[in-house]
Amino acid sequence: MRKLSLTAIHIVFIILTIIFLFPFVMVVIMSISNENEIVRYGFQLIPSKLDLTAFKFLFNDFSQMGRSMVLTAIISVIAPFCSCLTQAFIAYPLSRKDYVFRKPILYFIMITMIFSGGTIPTYVFMTKYYNLGNNPLLYIVTGMVSAWGILLFKTFFSGIPESLIEAADIDGASQVRIIWSIVVPMSKSIFAIQFFTRAIQKWNDFETSLLYMTDKKWFTIQFFMQRILE
Repeated sequence: MRKLSLTAIHIVFIILTIIFLFPFVMVVIMSISNENEIVRYGFQLIPSKLDLTAFKFLFNDFSQMGRSMVLTAIISVIAPFCSCLTQAFIAYPLSRKDYVFRKPILYFIMITMIFSGGTIPTYVFMTKYYNLGNNPLLYIVTGMVSAWGILLFKTFFSGIPESLIEAADIDGASQVRIIWSIVVPMSKSIFAIQFFTRAIQKWNDFETSLLYMTDKKWFTIQFFMQRILE
């Protein structure tokens, strides 16, 4: 019975994997299909006529595209790292019940999840007061601290046994040492989830380039690809 159940689960996951991969496969097939053939016959799993015009057009001037890819890759590593580090250091004291300002700060953080300044005030602050227009540092600063991310870290840290923290404190360990030696090693899963989630967000980000970047050397790959379609 158990073997039958495992077989059924494997079949379900295989079917789901095929369903999830199908859009990606179709995108690849469309990229090597002739445009006129797509208009005439629609989408086909096996293209009736191969056409690499799109790739020739895309790689005609690879310098700009290569620069955008490298920039986006660097951002997709540095920004998630800074984000995880900042959110973890904010969330740790909020997870300790003896922290005096725990509740007021939590209420403030939750309020920011409901109310937002909006695009225009954010743009004014970033460009006029912070002078981050046409500055790659903006890709790292924007969204570095997320209320939702802080709450996730806080919830996970709250599950770490208090006895471990108290034992380290009695032995004379500083709070920074406790975080690096105890909290972080026991929280690898939440760090991994937050890092890769943030990395995907940064790789797919084109809005930041659209709003704040006028110099094409700071365009991300997503915005550069969008500009090609214009």
